[in-house]
Amino acid sequence: MARVVVCRGFYATTPYYEKQIGKNLYSIEELCYFIRENACVLDKELMNQALVDWIDEELDFAQLARGLRAQMKSGASLATFVSLIFDEIDYLLPEEKEQVLQLIRENAKLSPKEKGKRRADFLVKEGRYMAAIRQYETIIKDSDLSQDFKSALYYNIGICYAKMFLFGQALPYLEKAYRCNPAPGMLIPYLVALRMELSEEAYRDKVLTDISMIENSSKAEGIWRAVMEQWKVSEEKKQLDDIRQLAADGKMKAYYQKQEELVYGLKEEFRRNRQEA
Repeated sequence: MARVVVCRGFYATTPYYEKQIGKNLYSIEELCYFIRENACVLDKELMNQALVDWIDEELDFAQLARGLRAQMKSGASLATFVSLIFDEIDYLLPEEKEQVLQLIRENAKLSPKEKGKRRADFLVKEGRYMAAIRQYETIIKDSDLSQDFKSALYYNIGICYAKMFLFGQALPYLEKAYRCNPAPGMLIPYLVALRMELSEEAYRDKVLTDISMIENSSKAEGIWRAVMEQWKVSEEKKQLDDIRQLAADGKMKAYYQKQEELVYGLKEEFRRNRQEA
């Protein structure tokens, strides 16, 4: 059974907006949960006056706020700052708290570009692909990058576009990733994206221009076929098939209603990604 956390203090009338996740926080427990779940990407931006004032004025933790202000004034580490928040409400067991603090300490040792990539990787896991792409592209502007690191950035941008089914936009990045690091692990995703974007004839003509592509094309083809098989049994395809069946059965009112619901959901997802971009 999961450990129960009893809430303390007040539920804020005015929430604290945490820009890293794009969400409002309403309680000290929500703040602790955010810290725990995002420990590997947090940096000293969390130590800011607005957060401490919110803890003081909205949550009525005046003593905690005084301690946090003292930590900020003394130049304390983020791990020390966070530890004070955890200790105030006994949010985690000692071993859980130490794991979180260790992640924060490890992140503090990374270079700015490594921190940026880790943050972008986190955004990918959250499904916030356009925000991740923006972060990756900012890092790529750094001229002092190894070929392997640059390849990883290009690869991740390409994968973000592919996850949004924008294979045409994914292709140049996946190709750059392969050119920076000509390994099968970089080539095969590029070939799969080519297969998704191009006609069968155009794909074959492209593959025949490169001996490495020829050697890896059968594996890429197998992955492509597996993806197509997964699509056939996916919930998304079932949803589309159900909508088509409504039209075939002459249930036009239900057909247009389901169609509008689907389009609305896609529009909302598109708007969210555009706002983050």
